[in-house]
Amino acid sequence: MTFGDHPLPVVGRERELARLDAVLRAAAAGTGAALVVEGPAGIGKTRLLAVARERAAGEGMTVLHARGTPLEREYAMGVVRQAYEPSVRAAERHDRLFAGAAGLARGVLLEGPGERAAAPVGVLHGLYWLTASLADRAPLLLAVDDAHWADEPSLRFLAYLARRVESHAIALVVCARHEQQGIAADMLREIGADPATEVVQPQPLPVTGVEALLTALDAGAVAEPFARACHDATGGNPFLLAELIRALHADRVPFTARGAARIRGVAPRPVAQMVRATLDRLGPSARAIARAAAILGEDARLDAAAALERLSMTDAAAAAGALVRAGVLEDTQLLRFRHPIVADAVGADLTTAERADGHRRAADLLRARGAEPERVALQLLHAPPAGDERVVVELRLAAERARARGAQGTTTSLLRRALAEPPVAHVRGDLLLELGGAEYASGETGVAATHLEEAARCAPDPATRARALLALVQASPYDARTHRSLSPLIAPTVAELEPRDGALAQRLRLLIMLMAPPGPELDAAIRECRRLDGATPGEAAVMAYLLMPLIRDGATATEIAAVAERAAPQADALLSEGATALVIVGIALSLRWTDRLDAAERLLDRVIDSARRRGSAADFAIASTHRAGIHRRAGRLLVAEADARDALAAGVERGWLYAGPPGVIPLIGCLADQGRGEEAARELAAAHGDDELPDDPAMTPLLLERMRLRVVVGEPRLAVADWEEARRRAGRLFGVNPGWIGDLVVAAEAHHALGERDAAVALADEALTLARRWDTPGAIGQALHAGARLGRAEQAVDVLRSAVDQLERSPARVEHARALIALGGTLRRGGHRADSRVPLREGYELAQRGGAAALAELARSELRASGIRLRREALTGASSLTASERRIAEMAAAGASNAGIAQDLFLTVKTVEMHLTHAYRKLDIGGRPGLAEALAGEPQGRGPGSAP
Repeated sequence: MTFGDHPLPVVGRERELARLDAVLRAAAAGTGAALVVEGPAGIGKTRLLAVARERAAGEGMTVLHARGTPLEREYAMGVVRQAYEPSVRAAERHDRLFAGAAGLARGVLLEGPGERAAAPVGVLHGLYWLTASLADRAPLLLAVDDAHWADEPSLRFLAYLARRVESHAIALVVCARHEQQGIAADMLREIGADPATEVVQPQPLPVTGVEALLTALDAGAVAEPFARACHDATGGNPFLLAELIRALHADRVPFTARGAARIRGVAPRPVAQMVRATLDRLGPSARAIARAAAILGEDARLDAAAALERLSMTDAAAAAGALVRAGVLEDTQLLRFRHPIVADAVGADLTTAERADGHRRAADLLRARGAEPERVALQLLHAPPAGDERVVVELRLAAERARARGAQGTTTSLLRRALAEPPVAHVRGDLLLELGGAEYASGETGVAATHLEEAARCAPDPATRARALLALVQASPYDARTHRSLSPLIAPTVAELEPRDGALAQRLRLLIMLMAPPGPELDAAIRECRRLDGATPGEAAVMAYLLMPLIRDGATATEIAAVAERAAPQADALLSEGATALVIVGIALSLRWTDRLDAAERLLDRVIDSARRRGSAADFAIASTHRAGIHRRAGRLLVAEADARDALAAGVERGWLYAGPPGVIPLIGCLADQGRGEEAARELAAAHGDDELPDDPAMTPLLLERMRLRVVVGEPRLAVADWEEARRRAGRLFGVNPGWIGDLVVAAEAHHALGERDAAVALADEALTLARRWDTPGAIGQALHAGARLGRAEQAVDVLRSAVDQLERSPARVEHARALIALGGTLRRGGHRADSRVPLREGYELAQRGGAAALAELARSELRASGIRLRREALTGASSLTASERRIAEMAAAGASNAGIAQDLFLTVKTVEMHLTHAYRKLDIGGRPGLAEALAGEPQGRGPGSAP
């Protein structure tokens, strides 16, 4: 807001200015903070932000500034680029600025060949570390005005940054109107809800504030009745007050009690009427330039506005000058409205037809001037469809650039507008395939399936149809209804594609066959797929899909492992295709179930490395979740806990579908295994509360883990209920398979705890039958152990010896410890005290090394009953570290910086510093130099630890 050539003084805003100063001081001191200034139009948000920028610059801070506008809501990362590009382009060494994870944002700000692709959240991760890099050079203010008009990807970044701002010398100040709806409102609420963010809501000026402003402007005393009349006329809204003051000065009304009587006659009409009257007074050229500024958007060039309205530069310059003097435009080189309220008023004066025609002509103008595709696309989004093939090309190109910036929402908007143009017939199928893929990536699975199916039906190119069909299968791999509806399309597509792309044709044919229900077609597909050697990514994808039907068909673990091991070398190619789920849930999970734990771990290491390179927190989280399951099976419980907590801490992008937060399943399991059942229950409650788990296949693993926890905490009846529900759900997919052997054992224990011996024995027998068919020592040993505990006592010792023998040949260390301790306890109770001590001591040591504290305590009790007393070891030094503290301390000891650790684990630097500080205190060392020595010789699985 200005008066004459100067900004209005800021009065009545002491509280807001104090909060702004506090945020700037915090950033200058290295502890960032965020502030949201929220209120209606004209309340003074922009003026407060201007003061913040002035004060930050005066203190030597780097100031990044951007402003949202209605037209640019679909300009992917438009607000981010507006804020960051000046500093980035001025930097002498881009390689330093974009080092490490910040490189994921390079393509957003420095477009060019060779920029690495990033997952949508990877772009946010990269921008966060770019901001941290800039803040390392000097404290930084990121100031965003009119954020309610910002594009969705930029808003997501602001929300991402707000959650992490405390770790750096960053002040984030966001101004927005609070009456907005939709995604902008959601993102702004998310920013404001963070503990590091304060929200201030400037109120209308009271009469005393109006009086103070009038006094400052008139440089003399102002009569109280005059101030009160001004307040009544404007409601204390600073913008309307400025308009009133402008009108009063124009009419030479004195700021006196006598002048108060004239205010009602001078008070400005509603802004729209005022702007319309001003434009009428200034003439056609001024109206044309104002209209062009509204169509072209904020910061339009005068020559572009003149060309759009077919004015000479002389007439355009004169009209712009008149608009500045009338208070419609700011006095800047570019055409910028003095206030968004004025811009709204100019836009509202255009009819729908005038606006649409203006945007069409603007697109033609920008295209002719060589503007970037996104700028042209912004106009096309508001122009009427006209069947122009060139428009479809431009919108698809803009969508591709938006996708590269991680802006899936913008991508879908652009592609939907291209579809409405409409495209010519031979392009429509490709466009539908692109749109369906973008919608699926955004989590809009229902509408994505509709568009993918339409692409599969209408595309003249068989390769396009095949890719659409494959995308549908990947989106819903076991949806029999969808597959039946598509079956008439598959055979002709395969036949037409075979001469042109045999590999793609084979992939489509085999994948669809593998999705068939049990019967001759599926049997034929399985026989053919068994012969594949995984020489191509397509073959590996088919083999990954093959694994579940093979398991359902009764294959042994050796046969399953052979298929998974042949497919695994193509994992990197599959990851580059975006087929992460195939690698994890198909190949890695099969290797884990077959107890090829080392191979599964190496494969998941590759997934995690890929996720870090692309900045995909979701892929990092799900791969860490599955790797935690491997460590748990191997008896490395604290390492498993660290992976599970890494998955939880990473967070995931909006729209992620999984059984609650990634990491929660292995976390509650390994906590229960460590004897921390109450803590596990708290973690489960934090993830799901008392809500009933949705009837979705993804929830079944969580249902089974909850069953285990309920057995541990003494709630067997609830555990049995979970088991029965999980088994009911399993019938809709692959039924109870070898991956459920451990679950069958736990369900048997739950029935046994209720005194339901027959049901318990039946489940234990079912587990043993399944285990013998599966034929791994770990599964057989686990089932034998359960049968010995739940079956006839006179056979228990022999069966337990067999269980121990099997488990000794497996990687399942905790299960081995359980069987040893059960054998020792059974021998002791049978009067063989001396014979019991060897298995009890071996079981105790295995449990101790793995971190299974409750199991170790059971072994200690049995040993004490056998006549052996073990000294209880206090948890000190490295043994006392939590899982997360241990993980971070080891990375620091290996030479990783705090920032590097934070980037790799998707944490904040402050979180890393907190864990290291706790570790130093527990290890009784002063800092990094003593870490390696303090950690040496302490196995990771030792000690139960506690939650970080």
